[in-house]
Amino acid sequence: INWLIYYNIEKFLSKYSNCIITMNTEDYNIALNKFKCDVYKIDGIGLSLDRLKVNDYDLKHKLKLDDYFVVSYIAEISKRKNQIPLVKKLNNIDLEKDKIKVLLIGDSIIKELSIES
Repeated sequence: INWLIYYNIEKFLSKYSNCIITMNTEDYNIALNKFKCDVYKIDGIGLSLDRLKVNDYDLKHKLKLDDYFVVSYIAEISKRKNQIPLVKKLNNIDLEKDKIKVLLIGDSIIKELSIES
């Protein structure tokens, strides 16, 4: 339903737009064939790793995670981002014995999460 609503709004407004920027091939191809303006595709959110100057070791040290394998999941914490299956799978692993830490990084809408769901 959301796709139908937003697709029709975007198609209508494309007549009044200079360009549309998409982040995946599927949206790019649809916009290129159906919309009435220039269409561009960027990879992901346009993050340039060259601009990041984070020393992983320093960050792990500050977080006291030197001896751990660290998995990071960077996203809003919500049902929509689907972290519940990840957490359920992690329950089957002895994280302390295997020296693994998982960081869920992002704004939280934690009240809507339930591991049982």
